[in-house]
Amino acid sequence: MSNPAFDVIIVLGAAQKSDGTAGPAMARRVRHGVKCFNQGRAGVVLMAGGRTTSDVPECETMAELAQSEGLSPETIYQEAFSTRTLENAIECQKIMVDKGWRTALLVTDGYHMPRSLYTFRALGIDVSGNAVPFSPTPYTFVAILRETVARLIYPGKIKRYLVEEQ
Repeated sequence: MSNPAFDVIIVLGAAQKSDGTAGPAMARRVRHGVKCFNQGRAGVVLMAGGRTTSDVPECETMAELAQSEGLSPETIYQEAFSTRTLENAIECQKIMVDKGWRTALLVTDGYHMPRSLYTFRALGIDVSGNAVPFSPTPYTFVAILRETVARLIYPGKIKRYLVEEQ
């Protein structure tokens, strides 16, 4: 791979089924992340997500799906502690610093992208977004409403986190 535009592609987790298999949003995000990898956007992919709806961390399910889509295990990293967008940014930043990665391409659903980019950038992460296309469904309608509320709340959450960390 010659001169990828980013050091890492970060794929944010999404709900999985109680048996630990990928839910529709997770599958959509992982497939989009694999597509970005195959386009040469970065040489590695970081799957971000801990235990939420299953005993299996989201990142493990995501890594297995990415491997079934053709990614080699050596190109996949996992972040297994985060359960929320702010935690995604905090934990991914730690890994990026540890690995010496400076730039990231963030993959998540389009309705989640504005808050995700805002959060990662507020922590000083050099990140660009590549939104996953989605079809309007009752689930995505509810997700869009949830995001509208979250965008109002998150600036305060991030500010509190940054003050506590100093």
